[in-house]
Amino acid sequence: MADTRRMAQLVERIESILGSGEVTDIHLTADERIWVRSTRGEMARLAGPGQGCRPSGETLDELHGALSGVDRPDYIAVFPSGKRVRVRRTYSLGRSQLFLRAFFNEIPSVKDLGIDGFFREAFTIRPGIIWICGPVGSGKTTLLASLLSWYVQNEPRHIVTIEDPVEYVLGEGMGIVSQRQLGDDVESFALGVRNSLREDPDIIMIGEVRDPDTVSAALSAAETGHLVLATIHAPNVAGIMERAIGMFPPGDRQDKCIRLSQTFFGAVALRLANSEKGRVWLHEVAWGDPAIRNHIREGKPHQIPSSIEMRKDAGMHTLLQNIKEAVKKGRITEEEAKKHMLLGDSL
Repeated sequence: MADTRRMAQLVERIESILGSGEVTDIHLTADERIWVRSTRGEMARLAGPGQGCRPSGETLDELHGALSGVDRPDYIAVFPSGKRVRVRRTYSLGRSQLFLRAFFNEIPSVKDLGIDGFFREAFTIRPGIIWICGPVGSGKTTLLASLLSWYVQNEPRHIVTIEDPVEYVLGEGMGIVSQRQLGDDVESFALGVRNSLREDPDIIMIGEVRDPDTVSAALSAAETGHLVLATIHAPNVAGIMERAIGMFPPGDRQDKCIRLSQTFFGAVALRLANSEKGRVWLHEVAWGDPAIRNHIREGKPHQIPSSIEMRKDAGMHTLLQNIKEAVKKGRITEEEAKKHMLLGDSL
């Protein structure tokens, strides 16, 4: 009974933290104070008296059981207020830990995020792959959710997503949405893409490309007339292609370079910077013009940045160009800008 009461107090404390709208992550470790990460990316330890400040291991175990329903380390949970969170359950030196990542219930519009400005080519639905990369917490999922929501509201299309986890639930609109949770609805990203091709899709979103099978599935989907949106871990647009090509053995790379060049619709690399007015997106954007496709086809993605620099008139820019512009316009400070530049770049 005592543990149940303490768990209820902890839930109330978490609900209060999430309700502030100023926190993205909550870190819970048995017998320690609660840590949070603010929307500005800063870590802080909650101070002050009150129940729930130092949850016991038994309380965290009970909370985990109540949230998950089954004993698994990664899952999506819904609190009584309706707030959805991603939960990771693990241990540190034998002590229970729970890591909670908050999801926003409302999907920001493309106008509010500025996507209709720097990423406007993506509103034209045609076959090909649009690649999205950036560090954890840079806004990749938010950009995708906003873009997909725009498609749903404005296009009579069938959208299939394969995600791990499903962070934003897309609402109803002109189109139909099939959202698949990895591990629950489908075994892998690659299998999810291949299965979806039998379901008359127009747009396929891949939550993460992390292996050659998923790259191959994405290529097949684009080659058969679908728009594919895919995230991948890489520092910039050139890095996206280097990562995708490098997943294959040397003997297969020439073929994959050709296919990647033929299906390259566009790409964006994101960073999320702090400013006096809040957080600011920095980005590198490229579209599939002949020069960039040629670099990919020849297996020379390191030459992509030089072609991006020369095509600002076509809505392209490198990350460094965008950072310099943000500093010049006073959107971010030089000190903040340096945190997001690639090695070897300078203002």
